[in-house]
Amino acid sequence: TWRLELPAEFRQFDYNTISDVILHVRYTARQGGARLRDQALQYLEELIAAATTSGLALLLNVQHNFPTEWHQFAA
Repeated sequence: TWRLELPAEFRQFDYNTISDVILHVRYTARQGGARLRDQALQYLEELIAAATTSGLALLLNVQHNFPTEWHQFAA
């Protein structure tokens, strides 16, 4: 059983609009516990605070970055 936790502190959209989730995971790690989670959240808060000048947007050129997917979509 999987449980997906999304942080309330950094909501960029209404989580109630999520109807489906697809995860592709290739990762190996040990459980870090609450202390590691808290450190990761603190680091994320610092990254977001530093991004106040540039924002949290990412611009992609789909045709360039994902040429196969673009071709399938455009066909």
